[in-house]
Amino acid sequence: MPNIKVAVIDSGADPLSLRHAQLHHSLRIKRQSGRFGFGRCLTDPIGHGTACVELIGRLAPSAQISSLAITDEHGSFEPEALIQAIEWCIEKAIHVVSISLGTTDSSQRAALERICTKANAAGLIIIAAVHNDGLVSFPAHCDATIGVSGASLVGEDEIIY
Repeated sequence: MPNIKVAVIDSGADPLSLRHAQLHHSLRIKRQSGRFGFGRCLTDPIGHGTACVELIGRLAPSAQISSLAITDEHGSFEPEALIQAIEWCIEKAIHVVSISLGTTDSSQRAALERICTKANAAGLIIIAAVHNDGLVSFPAHCDATIGVSGASLVGEDEIIY
């Protein structure tokens, strides 16, 4: 059985902080001279991407995990960088894409719908976080994605969604 290829589109991943996961690719996508470029990324100023990669590594130890950093140190990102990251996932035949961010800007909906539909048609499964306050956000509310919400652990056996 071939390894499942998973991409985490988030804040990056710090390989020195990973105990249960190894990175197959670790890239930063950012605008350079008006165009988006890809460069090596070995940092995570927020820590969220690293946590996501580590969790996937624990749950799926044989997965080939790629980290695609698109946020700045404050968690902000350009929607076009997200589109470029999803396009990269299509080109690399990634199986599952985890996106823990999104935009409430409805003017970005059509472009995100197009790229998510293209990814879905290529066989990718995109799992995207819904807005923490329940607002409509993209790509979580795109038809070709699985929108998920977070959970809070209250006690040993109690989780609030």
